[in-house]
Amino acid sequence: MQAVGNAYLQIIADGARITATQAEIDADNAVFTNATRRHDAGTAIGIDVLRSQVELKQRQQELVAVSNQFEKDKLGLGRLIGLPIGQEFTVSDPSPVLPMDAIPLKQALDDAYGHRPDFQAAKARVLAAQLTVRAAKAERYPTLTASGYYGDEGLRLTSNSHGVFNVTGTIGFNVFEGGRIKADVLEENAELTNRRNELEDLRGQIDYEVRSALLDLKAAADQVDVAKSNVQLAAESLKQSRDRFSAGVTNTVEIVQAQQAVAVADENLISAQFQYNVAKVSLARALGVADEGLRSYFAK
Repeated sequence: MQAVGNAYLQIIADGARITATQAEIDADNAVFTNATRRHDAGTAIGIDVLRSQVELKQRQQELVAVSNQFEKDKLGLGRLIGLPIGQEFTVSDPSPVLPMDAIPLKQALDDAYGHRPDFQAAKARVLAAQLTVRAAKAERYPTLTASGYYGDEGLRLTSNSHGVFNVTGTIGFNVFEGGRIKADVLEENAELTNRRNELEDLRGQIDYEVRSALLDLKAAADQVDVAKSNVQLAAESLKQSRDRFSAGVTNTVEIVQAQQAVAVADENLISAQFQYNVAKVSLARALGVADEGLRSYFAK
């Protein structure tokens, strides 16, 4: 479930990168066209046209790379979910910016201990070991056995017969098997200790996984908020740089730097959204509710 979820979210991130890169190409193309016109009019130098063209070509190269990665990640997801070879498919965007309500730590741990099948199995093994120890100790108890029968015998069953019966009872004591019984009890107690240690180790592992998933979820949510703010600031900076270039008070150096800042901000936002969604998947797995959790965490 986690592997499929991560592969699916990776495709969503790739699609967002394609969209962002295409938007950057459109913006770079507009700057290149503007620089060319200004150069033809004699109000801009040739280096401005060259800078804008280089920036445009770099974004076009990035688009080729991210598009290729998108198709490769689709192939990987298709293999994970068992689609036929060569099967074409599309994915639905699970709203990467959809916020998730905070889960209290105690509730998260209780849910994990109550839903994790590996933890329930470990508890069952401890109970089985406890019963085995009781059974080994019970070998010291005396045993009582009873047997008997009842019948009818005689020359004639109707007129010359009488009932016969026999009852036998025995009590057994393990007089000469004390050493073997003690060894059995010690062996089963050692097995019980191992099972308890396994249970406590798993309890600690689950506690670590849940706490880590909650920390990752909070950190990723904060990163998304910061990245969104940074995207807005970078877009405003690019707008002002374009206005300054159109007014003839600056050259394309400032625009190229602003465009690169926008590209970095877009990538940071996409990465933050991807990490936020991956943190949701990790939390669902840590709680043992991957099937139901993923449906609720990404519900629109």
